[in-house]
Amino acid sequence: TPTERFHTLPPGIDRARFSNINAGAERQAIRKEFGIADNEYLLLMVGSSFQTKGVDRSILALSGLPERLKKRTRLFIIGKGKSRPFEKMARRLNVIERVHFLGERDAVARFMCAADLLLHPAYSENTGTVLLESLLSGLPVLATDICGFAFHIRNARAGWLVPSPFDQKVFNHMLEQMLESPEKQNWKNNGPVYASRHDLYSMPEKAAAIIRTIARRNKDTQ
Repeated sequence: TPTERFHTLPPGIDRARFSNINAGAERQAIRKEFGIADNEYLLLMVGSSFQTKGVDRSILALSGLPERLKKRTRLFIIGKGKSRPFEKMARRLNVIERVHFLGERDAVARFMCAADLLLHPAYSENTGTVLLESLLSGLPVLATDICGFAFHIRNARAGWLVPSPFDQKVFNHMLEQMLESPEKQNWKNNGPVYASRHDLYSMPEKAAAIIRTIARRNKDTQ
């Protein structure tokens, strides 16, 4: 296919879903609702197809944390999928009480305010919209580098990427390091700044503009 027939578009994030949110109030409300103490860490996963998204990898990483961290860390999984195999896995690893499958939720932005870290250790991921939503929310990210939008996390300095080929021990160690890193506040601050300086939103408008330009050109050549 000729190169001139390809057109690069922005991701197309719905910024309105993450605007006008009182992050501090939402963080307190969600953590109170689920009984999460101020000194506890909340890990968040968002997305359907739990196997592809790497829910098993996150449960293994949680179970591999040092006891001082594991007893203060909980994992919330939001999305549609078959949770039973992963619940069995969590039970076998003695972390079932720290793993919570919440099903599909509309108010994902509220949970991003309440969380301390987004985990996205996907086996494969064409884009990874949730990574960009985390940038907007100021939620640091730990994701595999194979995600299509992973480069935004690196460029924003809003978290870390697990290198390929994936190694569970490396992922476990990176999770432990991020939970205790003095860089956490910098990651939180960097995401929204990056999102404000880059066009992550105007995919429909840019696509429409390209279509109009091509239509006019085709009309002129008829």
